[in-house]
Amino acid sequence: MNGQTYNTNNVIPISDHHSYIGFHKKNNTSDNGNGGGGDDMEKRLSKLEAGIDFIKDKLSSHDDEFKKINDKFDKIDDKLDEINKNFNEFPTKDFMKLSISDESKSIKLWMYSIISISLPALIISLINFIISLIKLFNLQHLFH
Repeated sequence: MNGQTYNTNNVIPISDHHSYIGFHKKNNTSDNGNGGGGDDMEKRLSKLEAGIDFIKDKLSSHDDEFKKINDKFDKIDDKLDEINKNFNEFPTKDFMKLSISDESKSIKLWMYSIISISLPALIISLINFIISLIKLFNLQHLFH
């Protein structure tokens, strides 16, 4: 272990550990397993190891779920990057003013064109209306 050598003369078996350090000298009884030490140490260690194995199994069973969650977060990050990219591509205020100005000019030009085309038609229609009124009321003698 890490290139160190250990003196095995000082190794004390687990079962002798408590008596070695002076535990239970008053009553000279072994521990019943509720506070540490005693004959059932191996049983408790095996229970702990089984518990740790159970925890490892549970965590490894959730690995797929954690991977799915990570994939979902990756998708969300991609969507947020796409949204940020779209916001960066929005037209500037000056560009919008110029575009509205250009559109406004084209609408005005279109309206002037319609008016200039419809004005002669309106004048002709008014003349025809006046002629119809003259004929209707028999007012032709006023114009000779």
